[in-house]
Amino acid sequence: MTQQPLQKALHNFFAAEHIESYAPVPAEYCVFNADKLRRARVDFVPASAVVFVLPYFVRRGENLSAYATSKDYHLFAAQLAPRLTACLQQVCPEGHFRVFCDNSPLDERRAAVAAGLGVLGDNGLLITHRWGSFVFIGEILSDREPTAFGPICPPQKTDCLHCGACRRACPTGCLSDHSRPCLSALTQQKAPYTPEEAAIVKTAGSVWGCDACQLACPLNRPQGGLPVSPIPFFSEERIERLDRATLDAWDDAAFATGAFSWRGRAVPQRNIDLLYPPSGMASVPNDLQPIRRTHTYTEKKED
Repeated sequence: MTQQPLQKALHNFFAAEHIESYAPVPAEYCVFNADKLRRARVDFVPASAVVFVLPYFVRRGENLSAYATSKDYHLFAAQLAPRLTACLQQVCPEGHFRVFCDNSPLDERRAAVAAGLGVLGDNGLLITHRWGSFVFIGEILSDREPTAFGPICPPQKTDCLHCGACRRACPTGCLSDHSRPCLSALTQQKAPYTPEEAAIVKTAGSVWGCDACQLACPLNRPQGGLPVSPIPFFSEERIERLDRATLDAWDDAAFATGAFSWRGRAVPQRNIDLLYPPSGMASVPNDLQPIRRTHTYTEKKED
């Protein structure tokens, strides 16, 4: 079957960028935020969205979430978006195209499920068949019909196993009790820690983020292990441990490339000082117990 011009252009562009998983979906299958559409100045009525995923997993971090071991993916998205838009505009000058990644006017996870790219896990993350949940999501909004970008795929018939592994692995229990804080959110908050929060972070040993629910998920443990991201960006200039020497060695330009830079230096510095107290600095008192022991970041199989 002969590819349409937009379909061919999209295929060639994504192939050159090593983006292997994408699919169009009708706009009526997506959930849009009207305020975000207006703020993003989307001046056309979307007829379709092409959802794509950026797998980022290379190796697990020692004291960082896996996504934070690479440079900030927003840097990749920022240089991808204008080139992708220009590519499509050249093929279809009369069309309208907008690329989003993260700060999107639609619910990216549900759009990805509707496009057949994966399922929604009990931990709220998109779980793709090939890359698991270690992915970022992006999309192209357009006034062109979805079939102009390729065949429409039905949603996957597989589903989250609802096995409870992510809930059992959660260091704070927030997946079972939504009033509890998420460890990832705790490591990113600017407000001072309460003694209980400090104990949780120290026990988890995380300077930034948490992958406990992802590492425990059976759908993230395919035979042979998770494949490494084919996108070169995520293998370049990686760090697997963030410590005081590394943080102090970075100038402002180097620090700005980190996934944690949007919170400023003070937040990761506080967490480093908590986990690895400098000489003479008091640590968390031994009698402060965390809510529960954290997952040990091993890919333990469920019985």
